[in-house]
Amino acid sequence: SLEEVERCLLDLEHLAVIMYSSAFALGVDFHIAEGDRLLAAKDLTAARQYFQQAQAQGHAKAMTALGVTYDPQELVRLGIPESESDSSLARHWYLRGVAAGDLDAVKRLQALTPGQ
Repeated sequence: SLEEVERCLLDLEHLAVIMYSSAFALGVDFHIAEGDRLLAAKDLTAARQYFQQAQAQGHAKAMTALGVTYDPQELVRLGIPESESDSSLARHWYLRGVAAGDLDAVKRLQALTPGQ
């Protein structure tokens, strides 16, 4: 019947939305995982590119991760020369992470600017 066909079409449309949303989430998760891997390998330029792609989709953790790639304390901890750091950019990205709801960004921002 026509009703059954319409119901099937609605089910297919719903399934397509779920699949698209899942693929989108996997893409963002991939970018963050790849950024983490590259950061651990001390490839800041490539890590920043992956985190940038994920943050462009509004992902809060990616904003915070971008902050980490500029944070002088974090870079030293990772064995990356402090000369690669930029405290003002770290602060910028941590603030974006805070605004997007990432609680880790709050802690990192406090550690970056102690006493404030």
